[in-house]
Amino acid sequence: MNKSFFVLAVFALCLSTGFAQDKKKEASKAIVPEKLNLGRPVSFENDIRDIMDFNCVACHNVGTPESKLNLEEAATIIKGGKRGAGIIPGQPDKSLVYLAASRAKAPHMPPLPNKVEAQALTPKELGLLRQWIVEGAKADGDNTGTVVNWQPIPKSMKAIY
Repeated sequence: MNKSFFVLAVFALCLSTGFAQDKKKEASKAIVPEKLNLGRPVSFENDIRDIMDFNCVACHNVGTPESKLNLEEAATIIKGGKRGAGIIPGQPDKSLVYLAASRAKAPHMPPLPNKVEAQALTPKELGLLRQWIVEGAKADGDNTGTVVNWQPIPKSMKAIY
């Protein structure tokens, strides 16, 4: 009985190790970007910001910029971090953020598995990121909040004391 339990335990360990290695291989596979035809330029605010927010900003933000990289705004994405410029406008295949997200160059981002439940980019998301870089990685009005248009209070309004 003990011998069969031992054999079963070793078999289960080998199987789980093989499964973990398969998951690791899957996580390190390069992602092929989807070719997109939006009929308009890719917008940082409408297309790219959400991708970054869901998959990158938990670790790469102004408060905790891992590798000194902040991926919250277009300007800081282009600037990059400890390893150099994050994006080279017009050149996705030389842009570190794109290469890491496509898993073409280590370190692969986001690392899988991770504590913040970030997922590898989908081919469509990677296609949007690639196209944004090809188009010059322009910031189309970084989100700076709502502008308040102050106007005087009409004279007909009376204060209640």
